[in-house]
Amino acid sequence: MRTRSTPAAAKAVAKSRTLPRTPARTAAKTLPKRPKPAVLPEWNLTDLYPALDAPEVKRDLDRVDADCRAFEASYKGRLADMARAVAAGAALAEVVRRYETIRDVIGRLMSFARLTLAGDTTDPVRAKFYGDVHERITAASAHLLFFTLELNPHRQRFNRCRDGGPRTRPLPAVDRGCPQGKALSARGPHRAALP
Repeated sequence: MRTRSTPAAAKAVAKSRTLPRTPARTAAKTLPKRPKPAVLPEWNLTDLYPALDAPEVKRDLDRVDADCRAFEASYKGRLADMARAVAAGAALAEVVRRYETIRDVIGRLMSFARLTLAGDTTDPVRAKFYGDVHERITAASAHLLFFTLELNPHRQRFNRCRDGGPRTRPLPAVDRGCPQGKALSARGPHRAALP
C-alpha cells in the first residue's frame, strides 16, 4: 500500500538527496576568472602578401586569370597529339611546368586568404576578401579542368618504352618530381572524360 507524501515530506527527501558542500566544490565556484587577452596573436603572413589590399594580390589574381585562359588556349585538345609525338617527354614536361607554376600562384593566394580569415572569422572585411579571392580562383581554375581529363587516358604511354615494352627507367623530363605525373599514374581509367 502506498502512502501519500505531503509537500513538506517531499522537501525533506529532496534535501537528503543533495550532496553536501565540500571545500573543493566551494573553492571551484570562487576561483577568479582569467582575463581575456586584449589582442589575440595573429600569423605574420607578410611572406605571402603584405596586406589584403596590396597591389601584389590584385596582380596575382589577374595573372592567374590570364595564365589559366592562355594555358587552356594553348593545350586544350592538343595533349593527345603531344603524348604521341617523338619528343613527348620534353613537350609534356613543359606543359606540366606551366601547370605547376599556375597552381603555385593559386596556392599562394588561397593560403593567404584562408589564413587571413582564420585569424578572425568574425571580421566582415576578411570574410569578403576570402569570398572574393575564392570566387576568382574558382572561375580561373575552371580553365584548367581539361588538363588531367585529357592527359589521363594517355598515362600508359608514360609507363612504356618506345618499343611498347614496360619502362625500366623513368622518363626524366616527365617524372622528375612531378606530382601530376605520379597522380596520373595512380589513377585508373574510371576518370571522367571530356565530351
